Amino acid sequence: MNARVDTAELRQRLADPVEVCAMLGLLDGAKRQARGLLVRCPSHGERNPSCSVRVASDGTIAVRCFACGFTGSVFDLVGAVRGLDPKRDFHQVKAEAAELVGMTLDDDRQRHQERARRPRAPRPAPEPRPEPKPTDEALTALCGVLATVGRLDHDPFATDACSYLESRHLLAEARAAEWFALPPVPQQTGLMAWLATLADTAGADVAREHAPGWTREDLEVLGWLPRIPQPHNRLCIPWRDPSGRVTTVQRRRLDGGKPKYYFPDGRGAAWPFGIERLRDGAPVAIVEGAGDTLAYRTLCRMHGIDRDVIGLPGTQGWQPQWAELLRGREVIVALDADDAGERAAVKLAEVARQAGARSVRRVVPNGPGDWADQWAASRGAR
Repeated sequence: MNARVDTAELRQRLADPVEVCAMLGLLDGAKRQARGLLVRCPSHGERNPSCSVRVASDGTIAVRCFACGFTGSVFDLVGAVRGLDPKRDFHQVKAEAAELVGMTLDDDRQRHQERARRPRAPRPAPEPRPEPKPTDEALTALCGVLATVGRLDHDPFATDACSYLESRHLLAEARAAEWFALPPVPQQTGLMAWLATLADTAGADVAREHAPGWTREDLEVLGWLPRIPQPHNRLCIPWRDPSGRVTTVQRRRLDGGKPKYYFPDGRGAAWPFGIERLRDGAPVAIVEGAGDTLAYRTLCRMHGIDRDVIGLPGTQGWQPQWAELLRGREVIVALDADDAGERAAVKLAEVARQAGARSVRRVVPNGPGDWADQWAASRGAR
């Protein structure tokens, strides 16, 4: 075929995110999301998918990477994959895009294409983005070990954590979410020293497949060596990414002291709590915190409501890049009914509408307290 190719027509022909990503070789590690896919960004090196390729409101593909800020249309995506500058090399980018659907440019466009293909000094390859430490794989491995050592089954390490969760009727949900407890303060240093020893000896003495999966540096960045900050915050809550890998560990204090919650310095929540259970297109309720996520989830199950739940790391914890999660969904803003929760709910409802949510509504717990309080009260009534 040798017909004139209209740019708008080409955008319409390349409007299926799955097909386009397949043709460009971007399906490896891709995750389904509303109206498209989350893929590994072709504009920068990464292990975990952070680039949204979706159908925009005009029916064409829109691209946005939450990690590096790369944005654009299907032409920008083709250019990034092919190593071309969409502005300087647009005719060649358009030719590459046309080729994906079996089309060619007219003779005038082909001449531009040939000129664009003339040899020129190669652009220096971008420096790889440093992998953040600790890696999600290291954190996942660490939490696997600690969830065994500090398992929530009335082990001496976890007695008070179990008692607290049982009083809230959340122990079974917390176990399913792989929460765990650090030992009392005197034993924490010894446990972390043991984990560091495993890492130190793994390099020389342990076969790779049996290595623990973390390093001493991983423990140091988490704040678990040499002295643990906030050692009394002993209930540990893993926060995950959409693939289920742990990205950080929040700790909670159980004795009423402050701070009640603690994230490692510089390692806050990268995703809302419960994101790994979010289904494509399902209604989603947004609550405050991991505990309310478990409570609201159990309330939905008790009442036969089919609804996913995600939790924010505080009323001010919403991040702009999460807005894409709400596109096309029924959104239930279920933050607490206190002043902070009401202010945050108004802002979050507007974010959801601007993001293209199918519907947005506000719900609050019955009576004072949060959803965990309501869940505990409903269990008491039963």
